[in-house]
Amino acid sequence: MYDHIEAKEQQAADARKALGLPVPQGGWALTRMFGVRVPVDRPWSEYPIGTKAHAIMGGYWIRVAHGWKWCTGSTFPTPGGDAVGACIELPNDEVSG
Repeated sequence: MYDHIEAKEQQAADARKALGLPVPQGGWALTRMFGVRVPVDRPWSEYPIGTKAHAIMGGYWIRVAHGWKWCTGSTFPTPGGDAVGACIELPNDEVSG
């Protein structure tokens, strides 16, 4: 019944391992809650719509058609300076290949 969720969980764990990132323990719920975060590896404008850039102190920017929208408000050309490190959470279709 939950085979598709377990497959996504394994893909997320494999992606984190390949990047040398820790793998959350506790099953698919934690992976779905926290997502797979990877370092910024391209210009902000090249990320697909739906990508999240997590801010270091909480909150996130999400890629929309006209830039990056802060989780509680306005849209800007790029995420703020608080989106650093392994902060990118790609949409599921990009993670799975």
